[in-house]
Amino acid sequence: TREVVEILIEIAGRDYKKLRMIDKGQPFEKVEQYSDITKAKKILGWEPKVELREGLTRTFKWYQEKRKN
Repeated sequence: TREVVEILIEIAGRDYKKLRMIDKGQPFEKVEQYSDITKAKKILGWEPKVELREGLTRTFKWYQEKRKN
């Protein structure tokens, strides 16, 4: 979703205009696509252990470290 992309841009410290979307010309955001964990909570009893921003930050830092090696 747009929220995820905006958080990643902020974490990466990049300017949005410099990024290139790789989805073969698809629109940046489709209205019918969104993330909702309600079903996972209801059926599986699952709840996230970290907030979205924190999880994305950890993942981004992990990826940066792996690229160095």
